[in-house]
Amino acid sequence: MWKALELRNSTTAELREAENNFGVSVSQLDEWVSEEKKHFPVERETDEPFTKEERYVILLQSMERVTESLSECDDDDAARSAFQQQLTRLGKDAEKLQRDIGANRQWCTTDRCFKRAKSSVDKKRKERILKRLHKQAMDYMFIKDLRAKYSDGQAIGNRLTKNQIRAGNGMKRSVNEYNNSGFSNQSGNLPDQISWNDICNPLGEIYNRVDCIDQSRTSDDQLPRSERARLINVRNLNQRAQEEIGMTRTEMGYVLEATSEEHKAVVRAITNNNENKALQVVLREKAEKVRRRYHRCRSVFSKHTQVPDIPEQLCNPLDSKINLTERELKEEVTAIDLEDTDEELEE
Repeated sequence: MWKALELRNSTTAELREAENNFGVSVSQLDEWVSEEKKHFPVERETDEPFTKEERYVILLQSMERVTESLSECDDDDAARSAFQQQLTRLGKDAEKLQRDIGANRQWCTTDRCFKRAKSSVDKKRKERILKRLHKQAMDYMFIKDLRAKYSDGQAIGNRLTKNQIRAGNGMKRSVNEYNNSGFSNQSGNLPDQISWNDICNPLGEIYNRVDCIDQSRTSDDQLPRSERARLINVRNLNQRAQEEIGMTRTEMGYVLEATSEEHKAVVRAITNNNENKALQVVLREKAEKVRRRYHRCRSVFSKHTQVPDIPEQLCNPLDSKINLTERELKEEVTAIDLEDTDEELEE
C-alpha cells in the first residue's frame, strides 16, 4: 500500500509538471494511450532500405575484404578455394548492379559517386545501430529495475544479474561498432562517436535523432517522441497505482470481515461446549487473540480507507472467569487436541 501511494504521488506530481511545462493534460495523455493500444498490434518500425547505388558500394566493400583475406591464406588451399568462390559470386552480383545503375565501369574509392553512396550507407548503418541500441537500452533498464527488487543470493536475482551483464555487453559491442564505422556526419544529425552515458538511457536525447530531426517529433504536438513516450509511461504507472490502491482497500475490507467471522465462529464454539471447562479456556484465549488482531488491523487500515464500525461482540473481551482448580485446569488443557479444536471451528 505504501509503495502504491508513493508511486501515485510521484507520478501525479510528474503529470502536473508536464501540464505546467508542456500544456499536456491528462485527457490528452489518455488519448495518446488509446492510440498506442489501437495501433500497437500493426505498427512495425522498418529500416530505410538501401538504394541500388548503396548496395553496389556494399558489394564493392565486401569484395575488397574478401580479396584481402584471399591474399593472406597462401598456404591454405581449402580457404583459398572458398574465398575465390565467394569473390566470384560477389563479382557477378556487382556486375549486375553496375548495369542496373548505368555505370560504364567499376567504381573506384576515389570516385565522387562512390564517396556519396558510401556516406549514405554509413549514415543508414549508424541509424540502424542506434535503433538497435535503443531496444537494447530498454531491455537493459527493464532488467536493471527488476533486479533491484531481489536481494543478493536469490536464484532469480542471480539469473537477472547474468542477463543484465549480457545485455550490457551487447550494448558495448554496438557502441564499438558505431564508433568504428568511420562515418563522419557533416550535417550534425548523428554524432561521430558515442559513449555509454549517451546510450544507457532509452529516453536519452540521442535517440531523437534516429529518424532525423524533422521526424523526431509527433505530428500533433511539439514534444519529442521520447518525452511523449515517457509521459505515457508515467500515466500508465499512475493508473496502475490507483488500481493497486483500490484493490488493496477492498482487500482490507475482506480481512476485517473474515476476522469478524472467525471471532463469531469461536464464540459459537464456546457456546456449544459449556460443559468442557478446559476447552472453554482455550477457546476464550483464541477469541481474545482474534479480537486483538481485528483491532490492530482496523487501526492500520483506518489510515488508508473507511473502516466499518466495530461489531458489538468485538468491543470488549469475553468473560474468562471459569471455576477450575489449578490441577483440574492442567489436566484438562493437556488432554485437549488443538487440531480437533481448529476442525470444530471450521465446521
